[in-house]
Amino acid sequence: MSDITNNSPFKLVVFSLFLVFAAIGALMFAMFKASGSSSSELNTVEAWGTIPESQMNSFITRYADVDLRIQKLQYKYKDPETFDSTLVEALASGYGPDLILLSNEQIMKNRNRVYVTPYEQIDARTFKNKYAQATQSLMLPEGIIGQPVAIDPLVLYWNRTLLSVNQYPLPPTQWGELFKMSQKITRKTESGNIDIATIALGETTNVLHSKDIFIAMLKQAGGSVLEQGQDGKQIATLDNRNTQGTLPAQDALRFYTEFSNPTKSTYTWNKSLPIDRDAFIQGTLAMYIGYASEFNLIEQQNPNLNFDVAPLPHLSNGNGENLTTFARVYALAIPTVSQNPQDALTMQQILTTEDASSILSDYIGLPSPHNSLLATVPTNATKTTFRNSAIMARSWLDPNPTATYAIIAKMINSVVSGEKRMSEAISRAQKELEVLLSQ
Repeated sequence: MSDITNNSPFKLVVFSLFLVFAAIGALMFAMFKASGSSSSELNTVEAWGTIPESQMNSFITRYADVDLRIQKLQYKYKDPETFDSTLVEALASGYGPDLILLSNEQIMKNRNRVYVTPYEQIDARTFKNKYAQATQSLMLPEGIIGQPVAIDPLVLYWNRTLLSVNQYPLPPTQWGELFKMSQKITRKTESGNIDIATIALGETTNVLHSKDIFIAMLKQAGGSVLEQGQDGKQIATLDNRNTQGTLPAQDALRFYTEFSNPTKSTYTWNKSLPIDRDAFIQGTLAMYIGYASEFNLIEQQNPNLNFDVAPLPHLSNGNGENLTTFARVYALAIPTVSQNPQDALTMQQILTTEDASSILSDYIGLPSPHNSLLATVPTNATKTTFRNSAIMARSWLDPNPTATYAIIAKMINSVVSGEKRMSEAISRAQKELEVLLSQ
């Protein structure tokens, strides 16, 4: 075959035009593939959630470069404190959003108000392989109640300055280390008031996540508050014994209340002190147990605070899943009153792809629930801690967050005040949980 340069000028022009059109065609195909289907194919999908609007809108703008259909998502922020009542009122009136972004704390209360994806569409094994273990709380007997989009694990925030001046270069990895640390770090005035506290444990009114912290300790000890029975109904398991014959709830309760007893050398916290997160931000609390989503808030409220994050400590002699923490799982669900369920389903599928999940994770600062994305270790140390915590985290479907908080808080407070022995407090809490579940 002769070389192209030896062909006639006409053939050379034709060949050149062919190459140009081929290149243009390839480029257009690549752009179409990247942008997905036209956004005009979808009607506007209204979504409500408790993630800040600025973060979600930034994500929508960014993800439009990948899939134009995301432009049809209209996101509205709702106050977490009034989200449930606002949603109930909207659904009762027959009007509501097409999508709701719920945490596992809100899902059970809305169980009868959202569509459940049957296992014929997503089988249980596929779901478990695709997502982190914390998302398994979304699995009901009849199907999956929401598609997960983010995991918010409980972590340990620690003040580098307060630990280092007391000769601790790193935070504890085991709860037992806190006994000596508390004796060394805690500072009291001559009158006995606490100036510097080690960690906020033992109380409930000024410990923001007292219920969740207790549940994390309980899980590490091999226990649980509730389990799902064979009939799919939730049953109270607080007073269950583990395989070693011990009572995990008693182990967790004993440790949690250890630090608020004035007669103990480990005494470091009481109800007269500020809210634990406020004390940490002010620099008067050495360690604070909070959620990954609180990182930016802490940093913004005190830019000069020398702090870092670490995984939640674990029990040194626990009989359960020692290396675990508690997490909130955020999931997208479609309300049964949606006027646009088909487009809502399409948008739900768009938002839960790996590409969307990866970008959303960057904007909201929380780990993706996708195992494929969690397999990659971030280069940022803080994100690595959040990622590691998300992998080992567990969650539960809380039947009524307000009611379960009251039950667990009463149990803790009755032990701290000396009103009841631990076994009595646990027994009463078990009965109250059984009554709650029967309603």
